[in-house]
Amino acid sequence: MCTIWLFPRSTRLFIGTYCLAFGNNAISITMWRSLLVFHNLEKITTVFIHVMPCVALHCLVHLLPPDLQQQRFPAIWAIKMLAPSLKVQDSLFIMTIWSTVPYFIWQLSYYILISVRQSEQIAAGIPTSFTWLRERYANARIGRVMLSLPETLQEPAFMMLQYIYIVLTSLPCLFWFGNRYASAAFLIAVFSGSVANGAAYYIDKFDKSLKHGKESDEQSEA
Repeated sequence: MCTIWLFPRSTRLFIGTYCLAFGNNAISITMWRSLLVFHNLEKITTVFIHVMPCVALHCLVHLLPPDLQQQRFPAIWAIKMLAPSLKVQDSLFIMTIWSTVPYFIWQLSYYILISVRQSEQIAAGIPTSFTWLRERYANARIGRVMLSLPETLQEPAFMMLQYIYIVLTSLPCLFWFGNRYASAAFLIAVFSGSVANGAAYYIDKFDKSLKHGKESDEQSEA
């Protein structure tokens, strides 16, 4: 919202927004197994929170006429005009740096507001992203490595792991920015992942309902 409405001239803000939207935000649909399940408001909201920023930025970068882009979104226009003169490694370095600044602000705020200020609720069983990942990947290699650390170091290690994840998912964003067809294909693939997850959810749910119905019928007959 700040990129579109408040600071459309800020190239740094746009780069950070674009990298986080097309990087961490989009890949999270697959990583967190987001479900396109229309009867569940929470699940469908999660999908659209993750995918719609990418769709909006794709339209702004690849579908707007250059004149309108220069007038309304000068940051995007400036980056596109400068892109051919920038070395690939310089572009990747700049994109990575500016995409991690908002991440550090968010991660520090999350740690203070959630992990520190709500430590008693967390100890009582309230889940956080850290506790959820620790339980889900407890048997995976990376989970075992994290759990082998002293308890006071586990969450900082998780935060560092997230930082590496942010950097790695930001690297392909230069390609999405430069090629409209690759950007569109990436969006289709990510959104299709949520559709596939939703389909699997429905199949599993209907299968359980059928089994439950058969068991009920057998009990009634007995």
